[in-house]
Amino acid sequence: MTAETGERLFQQQPVPPLSEVEVLVDQAVSMFMGGSGRAQ
Repeated sequence: MTAETGERLFQQQPVPPLSEVEVLVDQAVSMFMGGSGRAQ
């Protein structure tokens, strides 16, 4: 599989909004870090 084919397949996949991903990341980080919030 070439990179171009991979990109086309990835673009055709439904991607959740970045905000939803950030919320999930925030929840996971808060659990791991003891509720200190996002660690950047």
